[in-house]
Amino acid sequence: MLVAMDTTRWHGPNGRVEGQLLPHGHCHIFHEDSSEVSQNDLLGLPASWVVDGARYSCVQLTCGHTFHVSALAWQCLYRDMRCPMCRRGEVGRICVDTLPAEIRSAFRCRLKAAAAADSEDEAGDLGDSEGSLDVSDAESDPDTIVYEEYARYERSLRMVVEVRSGSHDVFVYESPLHYDDCAETERAAWNWSHVTSHSMRCFRVQQSFTRHMCSKIAACAVRLTLPLSLKFSITHPLFQCGVESPCIDISSSSGGEVVLARCGECSTAPVTVGMMHVDHVSCILRLALEPNILVALWREGW
Repeated sequence: MLVAMDTTRWHGPNGRVEGQLLPHGHCHIFHEDSSEVSQNDLLGLPASWVVDGARYSCVQLTCGHTFHVSALAWQCLYRDMRCPMCRRGEVGRICVDTLPAEIRSAFRCRLKAAAAADSEDEAGDLGDSEGSLDVSDAESDPDTIVYEEYARYERSLRMVVEVRSGSHDVFVYESPLHYDDCAETERAAWNWSHVTSHSMRCFRVQQSFTRHMCSKIAACAVRLTLPLSLKFSITHPLFQCGVESPCIDISSSSGGEVVLARCGECSTAPVTVGMMHVDHVSCILRLALEPNILVALWREGW
């Protein structure tokens, strides 16, 4: 067990949050060891903190749950001071001035970016704790869902991955999806045989999510004797029908090209919604979705 080296206290107008700093430990936001979480995963926030000459990447709250220290500090700044897992603690946000002076500028820049995003599409969360879409104040007529508001609805897309051994689920993972403008320039080299539309938008999950999923698959391949398979689903609060892939046998291959289709009782024949490329050995997960189909699915759910 890691020994706590220092106590940290972050204050807000209505209370405070207290925890023990650790060199590293499991992060319940990124689902991996805090030392594996990069600055890119943290959207520019520090990958570690230096306090009194010692370097830390993890904090343990009084409830016992552990998180990457920057990920938890962001949650306390942007959302509230309660534990993201058990919700124990004070309601309210901390003040950025209670963080160590050396890292305040990074958090101020992230808060400024989140405030700008909030004003446009109510976005701004970090990691797997992104909030769901609130549609209570949107237009009631499905035909008034316009493309100018597309990014707002897109924010609530999530990916669910089921890892199966035989007919039983071994692990089920879920992650928010993020539009990936960098991948748009790479898509021409993907050579997906099923892609006929050039309007598909590229998405990504957190790289830490992909690493964690692939490491679990590798461990299961060694430990379990039954064949392993993967199944991917795309979920959204407005989806009335499932969007999912068939089960992919990965016992003798690393993955490959995967079609995501609308299924269930809503359609007599599957409708292709997107494409994925999966390689669990090389830790690659690529995804593209058709925006016109997404809008149609959102309208059905209104």
